[in-house]
Amino acid sequence: MKDDVYVKLREYLNRLPLGFPATPSGVELEIQKKLFTEEEAETALLLSPLPEEVDRIAARCGVDSGELDEKLENMSRKGLAYRIRRQGKTYNNSAPFMIGLYEYSLKKIDKELAAL
Repeated sequence: MKDDVYVKLREYLNRLPLGFPATPSGVELEIQKKLFTEEEAETALLLSPLPEEVDRIAARCGVDSGELDEKLENMSRKGLAYRIRRQGKTYNNSAPFMIGLYEYSLKKIDKELAAL
């Protein structure tokens, strides 16, 4: 089912502070579809709430670190993941929906997303 990755992402986000609970209407899945491609949602599921270097994430998840680094860089530009650089190292971690994904998406909110 196409929505499986979005359901998994919602469940993951719901475990983070402030949560992202399921609704009777499923509107939270529609919001996620507006923000994330399926591939981005799958990538977001690889992240931890704690900052990690891409090599560590790749090793833990069994994926190519170069590809993952590129995906995470693009996702951070879109506000879909946290990416910080400290002392010459780059760290990535998941962004909660509130005080994270929502705020990073304010400039992208169109009428359809606002209605959701």
